[in-house]
Amino acid sequence: MAPAEPLPKTKNSDSTAVSPNRAAVSSKTISNIVTHEMSKALAHEAMERNLSLYEVASQAETIASYWAKFTDSEKELMKSFETQYTGLVA
Repeated sequence: MAPAEPLPKTKNSDSTAVSPNRAAVSSKTISNIVTHEMSKALAHEAMERNLSLYEVASQAETIASYWAKFTDSEKELMKSFETQYTGLVA
C-alpha cells in the first residue's frame, strides 16, 4: 500500500497557514498563555512570601512595563479587590 499523501495546508481566518494535523495557535492565544503563566508565577511568589499579589506584582521587574499601563483606579481595584470587585466584567 502506498503511503498516504499529506493533506494540503489550509488558511486560518487571519491567513496563517495551518497544517491539518496541528492545532492553530494564534499570537493572541500565546500572549494569553504567557500572561496567565506570569500571573500564576507572581501569585505563587506572593503565597510563598506571605505577601499580597498586589505587593508582589507592583514590585515585579518582569511586568514593570505592563504594570505602568494600569490606571490608578485599576491598581486600587487590584489592591483591595475583595471590597471593590463587583463581579461584572464589562
